[in-house]
Amino acid sequence: MSFERACFCCLVLCTVLTACNGSDKNPATRDSGAGDSGAPDAGGAVCSTDGDCDDGLYCNGQETCVGQQCQAGTAITCDDGIACTIDACSERTRKCASAPADRDSDGHFDARCKDKTGKVLGDDCDDTDPLRFPGNIETCDPDNKDEDCDPKTFGDKDSDNDGFFDKKCCNPVSDDKGAKLACGSDCDDLKASVNPKAAELCDDFDNDCDGKTDEGVGIKMYRDADFDGHGEKGPKVKAVMKCPGAVGFAGKSNDCNDNDPEVFEGQFEICDGKDNNCDGNIDEVEEEAPWFVDADGDRFGDATSVPVYSCQRIPGRELSHNDCNDKAAAVNPAAAELCDGVDNDCNGKRDFKLDTNDFEDDDNDDVADSNCKGGKGGDCDDTDATTAKGKEEVCDMRDNDCDGKVDEMTATTVWYLDQDGDGWGTNIGSALARCQPIPGRAPNFGDCDDAVNSVHPGALETCNGADDNCNGKTDEGTDYQCPLESAVGICKLGHCSVLSCFPGHDDCNHKAQDGCECTVPIVAFKTGCSGKVSTFCDDGNYCNGKEQCIGDGCFHGTPVNCEASSSVLQGSFLIQSSLDIQMLAGIETITGDLGVSAVGLVNLTGLEALTTIGGNLTVDGDVNDNGSVLTNESLTALVGSGLYNLINVGGTIKIEDNPTLTVIRFPSLVTAGSILIRRNTALTTLDGFESLVKVSNAVDISGNTALTTLPGMQALDRVGSLTLHDNGLTELRLGGLTTIDGNFDPAGVLAARQGNDLSVVKIVMPKLTTIGGNVEIQSMHALTTLSLPALKRVKGMTFSIYGCDVLNDPTVHAFLLGPDPGGPVLDTSLSFSINSDPVLTKVGHIGAVTCATNNCMAQIGYNTLLDNCDAITMLTPFVGFTYRQYYGNVATTCKDGQL
Repeated sequence: MSFERACFCCLVLCTVLTACNGSDKNPATRDSGAGDSGAPDAGGAVCSTDGDCDDGLYCNGQETCVGQQCQAGTAITCDDGIACTIDACSERTRKCASAPADRDSDGHFDARCKDKTGKVLGDDCDDTDPLRFPGNIETCDPDNKDEDCDPKTFGDKDSDNDGFFDKKCCNPVSDDKGAKLACGSDCDDLKASVNPKAAELCDDFDNDCDGKTDEGVGIKMYRDADFDGHGEKGPKVKAVMKCPGAVGFAGKSNDCNDNDPEVFEGQFEICDGKDNNCDGNIDEVEEEAPWFVDADGDRFGDATSVPVYSCQRIPGRELSHNDCNDKAAAVNPAAAELCDGVDNDCNGKRDFKLDTNDFEDDDNDDVADSNCKGGKGGDCDDTDATTAKGKEEVCDMRDNDCDGKVDEMTATTVWYLDQDGDGWGTNIGSALARCQPIPGRAPNFGDCDDAVNSVHPGALETCNGADDNCNGKTDEGTDYQCPLESAVGICKLGHCSVLSCFPGHDDCNHKAQDGCECTVPIVAFKTGCSGKVSTFCDDGNYCNGKEQCIGDGCFHGTPVNCEASSSVLQGSFLIQSSLDIQMLAGIETITGDLGVSAVGLVNLTGLEALTTIGGNLTVDGDVNDNGSVLTNESLTALVGSGLYNLINVGGTIKIEDNPTLTVIRFPSLVTAGSILIRRNTALTTLDGFESLVKVSNAVDISGNTALTTLPGMQALDRVGSLTLHDNGLTELRLGGLTTIDGNFDPAGVLAARQGNDLSVVKIVMPKLTTIGGNVEIQSMHALTTLSLPALKRVKGMTFSIYGCDVLNDPTVHAFLLGPDPGGPVLDTSLSFSINSDPVLTKVGHIGAVTCATNNCMAQIGYNTLLDNCDAITMLTPFVGFTYRQYYGNVATTCKDGQL
């Protein structure tokens, strides 16, 4: 609507027709004086001509002079003959004008108003609702409100960014109160894998939105009544088409007693009077099987418990080890899935089905859908992870705590940058505090990839090599997404791989997409093994694999592949002897993990070709962290071997509890995910990291009591967090380090304390500019020098020097403390504190500290001999701080103005 029309409407409603009540039958309101001044119409005054009576107004009629007395004129009557318009006389135009009503004052006339020819005079589809008019923003709302008066639009909600709008977003096509609706086509707008053009997957979802689930994509499975992972076996047993991971079904048909979880082919033959391994014999050989703790007594053991080996049954333990919660007897693989937000049947999913694509906890907020019967659900919006019973109510126009009220008693909300629009923000330093939503921001913090809206806390983890749900883990629980033909599939390094082939099949082309595509005969090379000793089938040939007795026949194991031309080892590898090292000769890349857990191995010489480890490098002498199983007791050096040429480690370098290890040198290493070097009590030399530039996550060097220096890390530029505890260090000098940004560590603490406090004399980091978290230099009783001359930014809440008895020269130039400028005013004080009890004698090199909020505290106290503060500029000016405190500074010559 034009500006003139809007102004006219306002004139009609507000100033002219105060008495016409919208009817064309009433005369126009008398204008009460000259112009719009409110003066009365001229009348009764003495006059000689009509001109003497003219008040200059048009709408109240022409005044006349009769008998030397002014007579009021007859007011102009305006009527365009259209009942629905409001008619008025305009002093500005000196004409009658008409317009439809605008009862809701949204600047748009009522669209129901038509002229005599049927022409529509307005465009407001609902003149009683100020939130409905052409041009308004259309939103997806449960009431199907047509905010923009366009029935073809319904709110372009595409939460999963798959190009299809949510099916729950609708608009009435006509004015028949929604008898017919125009809606989106995405039947599940939380998952990008579900839309009308998606391929149907075997995942219990209607992926292609055709109303059918898992049609034509199942694999052959066999009923598994005892939930031991092995399907029933027999001539009348038939396979059924199911999805991998279907509860009560297994991919193998090799269980001769599907009512007993301790009986199936390949099971240990324990001393119990049963044919456990289905070979037709009972207790033919006494095998010591692993028994796992069953704390809740549900007959399913806990895989995380330490097994005890025995042929006899052990009370309180079971052979099975597939209980996902050994503290709840009602949670195990045989339990029925309930609508309670819990994975009751241990299939890795909370998948009680309420309707098509509607499960008990779709938004993964650990609260069951309120549609669950029996009052077990408290989530009134199971598509929104911020809404559920017990959640904090925030100012977002939603009932977050599901109490039937919206935004009640809400406080200020912190809004974080949300560039991908997935409802999860990042960059805590630029957060803004406000009650109402801010475009481009979200009230939830923790997005680990703000460029991809399918990646955020609570998102569906997929087999893609990425951390989709931002929990610090990659591809966890996604093996079910890898159904392979005649094979057991596993998700590894972001791709589906063959873990093992079904009997009679082989993976000849080494391509995971077609599984184990070759059919191979299963022929025994020798018979008569039944009841014999375990070495009866052993032919002494290592290369053709470990032989085993099945039934009465001896069968070869999987041959060792010595002909592999590739220099890449797919998967993980464990070194337990020098023979294992020989098997890795010529390998340049290990895509998985490399572990070293050996007895008698002195070094790792022989791995000269190794340059890349995609996963973790683990050299752990105490894998259980309890002293029960000790290895690597002879390992003295990690130098002169393939590790000498190692360039990249994608995961964690973990070197722990190796009691004889004295030397570590990785001179070619450039990057690593984390470096954990801990409790190697004989370690004296750690100087081989001269090429190391970046460690994405943590550097933790702790408990190496014989380690006195770190000369080899001087090229290190950036780390996630830095922890140095309980070493023998006398000097912590990292000459190239510029940034400690706290990746994977919210505090990002530069922690130099505990055992170090008795030995470290100097901390020198001449290039360090940014610390993403707090600085805490505490109780370092030998520390005399702290040199951080380039420090510009501390993003944490605290910069603290405390209890450093002999520190007399802390060198810290000007820096900014706290969140970024423009950020929120936080309730928690930001603190700058120097309490170096008792002999801090010089703080003259501490520059101007600027606080990014208006709620900071500075404290300088108990520095008994503080007598040199002429150059202190920290509080000159005292920028941004609202509280300061000086006390216990005996013999100080400092004045308050200087501080």
